Amino acid sequence: MTLLGQMLVEDGRREGREKGREEGREEGREEGREEGREEGREEGRDNLLREQIEKKMRKGISTEEIADALEQDVTTVRKVVDELNKSRK
Repeated sequence: MTLLGQMLVEDGRREGREKGREEGREEGREEGREEGREEGREEGRDNLLREQIEKKMRKGISTEEIADALEQDVTTVRKVVDELNKSRK
């Protein structure tokens, strides 16, 4: 292979590596954005559940009734109720 040929091959490899790195970075950024969106959705669901439980607590509804009404596990509702009670003190 001639010197010019070797230089062209090396340039092609370099460009390929750079393109690959950029594609990898972009893929990583997209994965990060998707993870962030999913975390935001989960946080929103948690906040909504917390608000619903708090409203029902103010009405004097029992933990078991709240769990049944919101179709949630009693343990989950009890945990939120305990957190809300602690934050009120």
